[in-house]
Amino acid sequence: MARISKNRAQGRLTEDTEPLDEQVNSDTASTKPQHTNTKKRNNNKSRKNTPKLPPGNHDMATLLSHELKTSSYECMICMDVVRPAHHVWSCDCCWAVFHLNCVQTWAGRSLKDTSSNKMVTGWRCPGCQNNRTVVPKDYLCFCGKQRNPETSRYNTPHSCDQLCKRHKSCPHECVLPCHPGPCPPCSLMGPVTTCFCGTTTRQARCVDTDYSTKGFSCEEVCDELLGCGKHRCEQPCHAGVCSPCQVQEVQSCYCGRHERTARCGSGKQVQLRGHIGHYSCAEKCDAVYSCGQHRCQKSCHPCSANSQVCPFDPNVINTCPCGSHTVVELLNGKNRESCTDPVPTCESTCNKISECGHPCSQKCHLGDCPPCEVTVDVPCRCQSSTFKDDCANVCEATGGEPPLCDRICKSMRNCGRHQCGVQCCLAMKVNGKRKPGLEFLHDCPEKCNLLLSCGNHRCQDTCHKGKCLPCLEATFDEVACNCGRTRLEPPVRCGTKMPPCPYPCVRPNPCGHIRFLNHNCHPDDEPCPPCPALVTRHCLCGKTELKNVPCYRESPRCGRPCEKPLSCGKHVCLKTCHSGPCIAQGESCTQICGGARKSCGHLCQQKCHDGTPCPETEPCAARVKATCKCGQNTLEIPCNATSESSGSKKDLDCNDFCAKVLRNRRLAMAFDIKRDDITAPASPALSASSNLDSKTLSSDDLGYYDDSLREFYLENAVWCRHMENSLIEFVQDADKKSFHCKPMRSEYRRFIHRYAVHFNVATEAIDQEPKRSIIMRKTLGPCRIPPILLSKA
Repeated sequence: MARISKNRAQGRLTEDTEPLDEQVNSDTASTKPQHTNTKKRNNNKSRKNTPKLPPGNHDMATLLSHELKTSSYECMICMDVVRPAHHVWSCDCCWAVFHLNCVQTWAGRSLKDTSSNKMVTGWRCPGCQNNRTVVPKDYLCFCGKQRNPETSRYNTPHSCDQLCKRHKSCPHECVLPCHPGPCPPCSLMGPVTTCFCGTTTRQARCVDTDYSTKGFSCEEVCDELLGCGKHRCEQPCHAGVCSPCQVQEVQSCYCGRHERTARCGSGKQVQLRGHIGHYSCAEKCDAVYSCGQHRCQKSCHPCSANSQVCPFDPNVINTCPCGSHTVVELLNGKNRESCTDPVPTCESTCNKISECGHPCSQKCHLGDCPPCEVTVDVPCRCQSSTFKDDCANVCEATGGEPPLCDRICKSMRNCGRHQCGVQCCLAMKVNGKRKPGLEFLHDCPEKCNLLLSCGNHRCQDTCHKGKCLPCLEATFDEVACNCGRTRLEPPVRCGTKMPPCPYPCVRPNPCGHIRFLNHNCHPDDEPCPPCPALVTRHCLCGKTELKNVPCYRESPRCGRPCEKPLSCGKHVCLKTCHSGPCIAQGESCTQICGGARKSCGHLCQQKCHDGTPCPETEPCAARVKATCKCGQNTLEIPCNATSESSGSKKDLDCNDFCAKVLRNRRLAMAFDIKRDDITAPASPALSASSNLDSKTLSSDDLGYYDDSLREFYLENAVWCRHMENSLIEFVQDADKKSFHCKPMRSEYRRFIHRYAVHFNVATEAIDQEPKRSIIMRKTLGPCRIPPILLSKA
């Protein structure tokens, strides 16, 4: 039966079942399974008779000791009782006690966990989830001094017979015997401590003593002399060094020509001639040396006794400027008599070491050495090329700059969006690899300026990788919806969306109608639903008054042609009901003129020429019929008439077909064949045409088809009859201009080409094999059905 432990904060459900006891706590497993039920009854009886602590506020160590002595403490892993004979392990963070083999199994399974791809380096305590890396191996007492402690009826189980002596947060050791749980607060007195200013001492209990500092504040005025040496500290007793003096005073420079107001004690105080200087004004000192002839050329500085001696004094200068010869040697045994006498020079080379490290190659001279003229090989800034130049021009110690090559750095900056583009970049790649330690030189200096997630502001940081930081702008005013019943309390971060307002919208309709349908309050950028009220409005062209028009339709259309006169004066607008002018500004009428031409009388097919006469010089585009003398051939051709020409020739030449018809007529006359001898029975395909049904065939209609066409028809009678019916339907349908046949073989296409000539239908083969097919068009003039069909010939 499951039960809950009410004696511990870390209580868990426990079940007194033998399998769990045997699997998890093997060192406590019974060696006599046949007496398990008896032991369970004894355990339950012992738990019911467990003595309880007297009421009162007991610390954690006392509670743990009592539960371990009375065998009422349960392991949080196996949910079994921790007995005095069991090996245990105690967490030094939450002080929970576990069976040693239970916690070893727990830690081993945690370290072998393969449910995730992350490498597992530690395990967590079941009681406090504190992360650990070391798996406990030994059975130690609570204070850790004894391994495998012996069980004693007089001591707490799993403890040794020695004092705890664990160090607390104070210098004292725990004086209690070895015990579970944390050590109680120290009850001893702390050391005698002195206040920070040293005027007061005190001694408090150890638990009330702050060991993080070496003193305490007595709250009296510090009164310590400050670093300026003039004023004292006025702050309350404090730790550390006193703050600098905050008193402002007027200070003089070392040369005495300038003054400043600064904090007392700032600068370097020096006693000078007649005044005290604190700082250098950076101007030329210009003080007169003791010789009375020369002045100091240094910047403002503290003057000493040695600095008043003239640097050109004969006692100071004993050698030539290069130091190779003495003044006495150069002046033939004489010495300079005053500081105004010139300093002699020798003929030796100067050889003074310049800042670049090369010796001066000039002859012994006064003053500073000239710039170094040694030619050196120096690499460019990116180390990809080498140049030869004077040392003074390239040496950085003398103010020179390294030469730059012509290479432009094409590496991407650290932002990943822009190229470097710097000439001879110091961080340019060498052999495809970046130079270590110089990555910061490719930081992008441009502003990011990308739109932030709020949608209102742009990123002000320098160009960077990854997403921009969230917008830090905020308003400290209350933000409310339109109706005012849904609000956001300040501060409101930029980009924060208003939550949906559950109340109805209170905006009035701009048209003035009453709302028939309520809708929820919405942001200002979202329009209200359109007004569905029915009203009467004029259409766009203004010709019709439309009723029952929804209010939201501000510009209804009647759907009729506009028919307003155009600016040309000949035509009317053919557009359906519309707004605005019929013809845009700067444009003209685009309809067909339609006026009668003087040259031929046909209608003008040109674009409207706005009142000007029709252009008779251009050929007429109207279609006219041209026929041969016998009337067998008819063709539509353009008129082409102009003011100077009568147009196209309307007489065609007779072809072979005409000659064949003429020959048949002559044969009929020669053999005295009458036109009424041969009659054509009614054809189902021609039933729609009454003139064909009653027509009598004459001898002129014989000889239409040659033998090869007839033989093909006899071999493929079903297909040929179907194609013949299709041709008849195509010719009779006045609205149909073309007919596309299905893909077929070449012999079938040849039949259609030859048979379509008798219907005056143009044929064209399209596409490639095997999808090649025929398309028939009515482009040769009026189509006709031959007087004798191939099926009747």
